[in-house]
Amino acid sequence: MLDINKVHLMSNIDGMAQLDAESVDLVVTSPPYDNLREYNNSSTWNFDVFKEVAAGLVRALKPGGVICWNVGDAVVSDMQGKKSGPSLSGTSFKQCLYFMELGLNFHDKLIYEKHAARFASGKNSLRYTDIYEYVFVLSKGRPNTINLITDRPNKGAGKVFKRDGGRGKDGQRIKGDGVKTGVIHDFGVRHNIWRYVTSFGSGQTNKKAYEHPALMPQTLVSDLVKSYSKEGDLVLDPFMGSGTTARMAYEHDRDYIGFEIDPTFHKLCEEINAEEMNKGRLPL
Repeated sequence: MLDINKVHLMSNIDGMAQLDAESVDLVVTSPPYDNLREYNNSSTWNFDVFKEVAAGLVRALKPGGVICWNVGDAVVSDMQGKKSGPSLSGTSFKQCLYFMELGLNFHDKLIYEKHAARFASGKNSLRYTDIYEYVFVLSKGRPNTINLITDRPNKGAGKVFKRDGGRGKDGQRIKGDGVKTGVIHDFGVRHNIWRYVTSFGSGQTNKKAYEHPALMPQTLVSDLVKSYSKEGDLVLDPFMGSGTTARMAYEHDRDYIGFEIDPTFHKLCEEINAEEMNKGRLPL
């Protein structure tokens, strides 16, 4: 087993082969999908490589463990040699379905909405402005930990809730008995569309992180870590990048381990983590 609470400079496929089987509680990651960003050419990313990574993750994941897979789709000019015009690649769905083929449950899906200043699609565009990505939540059986975030203000908070009869199978209204069953709480479980400010300087507290071309907002990673793990759990990011997953695991008293194949980004990750973790844990 490799050292934990460390980001290893190595291929994630090689690294995961050195992890103990069923040792990881949570995976939070964002792979370099569809080559939407330019990296430093340290590795090749295609669906065959994805399948190797996916197999390594499933092997390392504990029963009841969870994978949070943040992914999007590129627009490709030609699908499978057909002259049908530009199309979305559909890579995100293909990857999710492949995880299911490997035996994982498709536990939940989240929409990560990017709330940032961005030019809208022009009048000649073929598509609406793309402002979101998926976070597929996959589990090896029933998740061991589910801590749903309750920060959505409830309408009618403080009012007494009375039992309603609802509707029968025939669609007809059934009269309720009006029994008082409780008071509506101030906040309820948030919906599955999560909005985060992603403009420069807003998604990360350490500005060095913006030297990496593709960042997950640290509040998104923080919310995923809180939702699907508990203190002392081991969190893995096989595409560590600037180290956001490591820092958010640390902030919430989780252990972490990660892999970064690019020496430049690994050095960046180490520098940022040292700066931020030396400050001590901050309330999030």
